[in-house]
Amino acid sequence: TNDNAVRKEAEAQLENASRNSPNEAFQALSNALQLEEFQLIQLALVSIKKYHLNKSEDFDKINSEHMTNLARNLVTLIQNAKAPLEILKRGTEILVLMYSNDPDTYNDLLQAVFNLSDTKDTQTKVIFMYFIELLCDYCFQEDHIQHFEQDLIKVFNQYIEDSEIKVRVGSCVAISSFLTCIENKKQAKKYAGILPKLISTLIDAVKADENAGITTMQSLDEVIQQHPELFKNELEDLFNIMVQIYKNQDFQDGLRNSALTIVESLARDCDVYTRKSPNFKKMVMPSLLEVVSEIDKIELKEWAEDIDNQTAQRNDTSVAAEDLIAKLCGSLKPKFMLTNFFPYIKQCMETNQWNAQYAGIMTVGLLAEGSSKFYKGELEGIAQMILPFLEHNDPRVQHAAMTSVALLCNEFAPDLQMKFNKPILNAIIKMMSDDRYLKVQKIACQTIVNFGHSIVDEESEHKILTPYADDMLDCLVKLFSKSIDQGLTTLLEDVLNGVSMISSVIDDGFAKHYDTFMPGLKKLLEEISNEDEVKSHLRFLAIETMGFVISSIRNQERSIDENDKIMEYFIGIQNRIEEDDPEHSAIYDFYC
Repeated sequence: TNDNAVRKEAEAQLENASRNSPNEAFQALSNALQLEEFQLIQLALVSIKKYHLNKSEDFDKINSEHMTNLARNLVTLIQNAKAPLEILKRGTEILVLMYSNDPDTYNDLLQAVFNLSDTKDTQTKVIFMYFIELLCDYCFQEDHIQHFEQDLIKVFNQYIEDSEIKVRVGSCVAISSFLTCIENKKQAKKYAGILPKLISTLIDAVKADENAGITTMQSLDEVIQQHPELFKNELEDLFNIMVQIYKNQDFQDGLRNSALTIVESLARDCDVYTRKSPNFKKMVMPSLLEVVSEIDKIELKEWAEDIDNQTAQRNDTSVAAEDLIAKLCGSLKPKFMLTNFFPYIKQCMETNQWNAQYAGIMTVGLLAEGSSKFYKGELEGIAQMILPFLEHNDPRVQHAAMTSVALLCNEFAPDLQMKFNKPILNAIIKMMSDDRYLKVQKIACQTIVNFGHSIVDEESEHKILTPYADDMLDCLVKLFSKSIDQGLTTLLEDVLNGVSMISSVIDDGFAKHYDTFMPGLKKLLEEISNEDEVKSHLRFLAIETMGFVISSIRNQERSIDENDKIMEYFIGIQNRIEEDDPEHSAIYDFYC
């Protein structure tokens, strides 16, 4: 407590001195940088930034002589090989901030620091590269930098091959920051010769320290996004290296996911060259399926309990690989992706390993969007490849197959629904009836929406869904009660959407189920408050579902009476809620 009181008193004195006598206080703090006690130097640096640099009105009062003195002391400090790296970095940051708004002295700053680059001291080299990184963050001026172009290229080439890994990593980050700041493509091309060394450093960084590897890859990714044209000749090496990293299960997820991110950037920003890349087709594609198949590392119990896919939020690499496949399809187009992925997908599905089958099935679904333009004639083959897995004995494979079916329903509607309604709808009913795995029940409910969305016009003539509606609605009634009793809000959302979709598709064929669902929907509104966003959303869905359900009895004699009862019911709700409650809008939509 006494130390804390002393510290607060000292800080108050420093603040008062900086406010009342800014030049004298500034000079005293600057001179303190020449002391031998690093703790005092640290305090001086913190105070300079806090009481002067961060307060522009006080900083403007400092005369040029004191500024020059501080710059000289900072340059001397950052050459001190004995000083802790943290102090040197803080001193470098202050040096850059001092000159960031003073273009007249910008060249002086560059010259002073470039004089440091001719050193054998490892720590000074690290600090020099940190200076370049900060320069890019705070005050990069491309026209001024050009005067030091040859010096920079020379230093970059030297440091990126330094014997010390921390110098190479620091160089990689600094060079990446530097290239990212250059907007002139012609100017950036002058540094293209450094890229092979940059990539080599990436390998060294990963071997030495995974966190250093992540930092290096994140920096490299920024360059790819800014100057993809520089990587035309480096694609094969980069794809090879990234595959080796993200396939390695001994690495942490953060490092593996960084490698996946670089593949994403290369495919998006170098799409033409990626399509021509042998390594992308022969290495990236099959290896992504391998990573997706790592679903077997998650215990069945954990997977089954993860009904809302929280695994994805844990940075799981297998989930990240699934996400990447979908993004690659957007960048490289479905025809290219499916054509080149198909042999690997086929291999996965022909194995007797459930996790490989899972990967193949999921990939078909992930590549579905936009594929019907090219593969409409292959629908039967695609369906026959996926549908048998709806009967698989592993729930994870069942879940993947139903997920894929849902995505294919969106893409190949209404042909898929008309030709294969029997195996799909029977599988939906069977999965909804199986109480062992709530997650499987949930995807079955979700697929009802995908299946029904595009067949409303065809239903009256072809009766695609109607023969199965009774059994499906019997399942949904049970799941409706289960979701309310167990507080499963996301399942309840899927059930309501499923009921709405079936009611919409079979129209007045839903009338016989009216008395089964309407009382439960009204009870739901009575029991669930609108106290938070989740519950409000459920109430909106319930009101929307009531609209579909009551529409089914519009041709019956009781329609007018039922409508009057429901309207009276909603008027009662509206009288209880606030005038600005968004639920009014949902109720008005029901009236319409």
